[in-house]
Amino acid sequence: MADFSIAFTGFDERDPLVAIGELRLGDDHERFESVIGFWSVDEYRQSWAEGLQRLLAGESTSCLATSVSDPSSANFVEVWPLYRQGPDVFVQNSLLFLDQLSHEFDPAAPWQSVASRSVVDEDGQAISEWRVSLDDIRAFLESGMLA
Repeated sequence: MADFSIAFTGFDERDPLVAIGELRLGDDHERFESVIGFWSVDEYRQSWAEGLQRLLAGESTSCLATSVSDPSSANFVEVWPLYRQGPDVFVQNSLLFLDQLSHEFDPAAPWQSVASRSVVDEDGQAISEWRVSLDDIRAFLESGMLA
């Protein structure tokens, strides 16, 4: 079984505008909720494919946006920053507070708003992160499971 994947698994029974997804990071499975409306399920998948392809093309920073609302009225966007270091990719979970960005958030390129990797927060506490291999990401993309 692959050590990396991202997929939608269904919809919230109480709110059909919320898709439920799962990110597999090695032995861990992290659940997320994606607001549907500004982006469709297919637009999320397209953004994920682009974000992962960036790493394979040699970029050192990317992300998987998992909850994007209209930036003109939203307060934040939920992303999973991806930091490539050699054959490894470090994955974190983050909220991008749109009023704290140094530039306007671009939904077509959410990775442009991801900060440099840090392993501690502003209080000196360790930031949770997972390590997956670039090969596992490549295998996932080549599997066609994202389509």
